[in-house]
Amino acid sequence: MKKVLEVMFPPITTYMTHASVLSVVMQHEQGIKWLLDNYLQLSVVDSGGIDFLGLEPPLNCPILHYQIMDHELVDHLFKDPVQFIIHAINQDYYLFLLLETSQIQAANTNVPRPHPVFIYGYCEETETFHIGEFFDFNNFSFMTASFEEIRSGWLNYAGYDYWFKGNRLFKYSYKDDYAPEYERLVTMIEDYATSQNTILGFHNFNSRLSFGLDAIANRLQLELTRFGNGEHFDRVAFPIICDHKEVMLLAIEQLEQKGYLDRTFPSTFHAEYECLKKKLLMLRNKYLKIAINGKYHRVEALQLEVGQWFEQEKNLLMKIIENCKARFPLQPPINTGIGL
Repeated sequence: MKKVLEVMFPPITTYMTHASVLSVVMQHEQGIKWLLDNYLQLSVVDSGGIDFLGLEPPLNCPILHYQIMDHELVDHLFKDPVQFIIHAINQDYYLFLLLETSQIQAANTNVPRPHPVFIYGYCEETETFHIGEFFDFNNFSFMTASFEEIRSGWLNYAGYDYWFKGNRLFKYSYKDDYAPEYERLVTMIEDYATSQNTILGFHNFNSRLSFGLDAIANRLQLELTRFGNGEHFDRVAFPIICDHKEVMLLAIEQLEQKGYLDRTFPSTFHAEYECLKKKLLMLRNKYLKIAINGKYHRVEALQLEVGQWFEQEKNLLMKIIENCKARFPLQPPINTGIGL
């Protein structure tokens, strides 16, 4: 028997939690709303890194039905983890399992690598699972792994203190009243552009958390300085900022389609932001070229270009907000202090 659940390549691939859930929900129109509700704002932790501000997926996704099961419970119910995975997929559940991925050949490592693996299909004839992981030169991709590799990864997982606990099973669940709120969308774009947080109020109690464009720009400059000095730096900073631009581009496209933004021919706001996104990708490629060639003396010039890019992004987003408010005056957001 063979069963492979539908997936699409996700718009955000920086972290497995984001990539796996978005591979599922973005096939549905309601998934776009959830993406825009949770991935338009970025935050920085004082002693940590950059991440999206939304809560941990899939726990905050109202269009997913999910279950959490630890290894002990699964081992009690099933003699073989392979049986558990097949049983879940037959019930249309996608799986997000904690495995010792060094047991999977594609990981190409002999050192311990505990990590979640996204599983969405199986084929009993070839004894393979369809999975998503970062085995392809640290890029997220879909591939297959053998039953034996996944079984061994499960059995050798030593219960590391990973940042989340439990194996997750989830599937799409349509909600009648889950529709886009475009005024909220404009407010979230303004929050990012003006480096504030007026919607997800409970985060404001965390004094170690900064929000929006200015905080992100400053942190990226700091990481580039560390990179240029040969110090330890956050390798995820540039990729996650690039991922964020995919979401912002989609938000602008949605606002234009619904009439909240002018669609002035021949240049639309969407087209202008797409050009900005391409410029950012060029800057990221310059950073990668420096990393490969070791020509760290070029980092200072790159930082200057990065600073100019963020200024251009802010100017364009403020024009977009001004245009939206002129067409549809917005009510101020109600901040309950408890978030979503």
